[in-house]
Amino acid sequence: IIGYSLCFENKQLPDGSYMVLAGHDALNYDRIWLYRLSSEGDLLWQKCIEPDTNYFDATGYNLLLTNDSCVLVTGFDFYIREAGSGLGWYSPLWVKFDLEGNQLWDLTWYGDGFIQGDFGQTIQDAAGNYYSAGNNGYRDLPYYACFYKFSQDGIPLKMAKIGLDAASETGSIVFLADSTLCLGGASKNTGITGGYDKYFIYKCDT
Repeated sequence: IIGYSLCFENKQLPDGSYMVLAGHDALNYDRIWLYRLSSEGDLLWQKCIEPDTNYFDATGYNLLLTNDSCVLVTGFDFYIREAGSGLGWYSPLWVKFDLEGNQLWDLTWYGDGFIQGDFGQTIQDAAGNYYSAGNNGYRDLPYYACFYKFSQDGIPLKMAKIGLDAASETGSIVFLADSTLCLGGASKNTGITGGYDKYFIYKCDT
């Protein structure tokens, strides 16, 4: 299908209105869209992620209401390794908007050598820091389950590898207590083809 639109998640806001996260794909140039609807379903506004020449294929899958009355989109993008090269890695992406749809910041996670990664659910602690489940690779072995930690202002703090097998990922993350994380995922020992053969839950600190 060339060109499609999908609704991924929605949240009800304290005033009864709704925030809807959607995506649009047009010839491999994916865009993240937010829509705000009234409690009766009328469209109040629609906003698109601001263009960034460093990456494309920006796709958001999860929507989080933040401690400071904003929304955080979790997804991934294709980050360009060198300007004009067209070469890059798929990387986790987070974009923060206020409730009027103004984009406050965006964070795409890459490291030395442009290490690729994938994403999962994001949560926030009482101090405002974010924790996002995921893995530190994408398709190419080895890649390990991990979580990403970053500040309320989108400053990267830590990428913590927790997986043991050569191919593992985690998609869910919750707090058991304010300083204890519980992450769920799946893994396999070898090979990139075929499905995972075991499931896991990791309990760790932040």
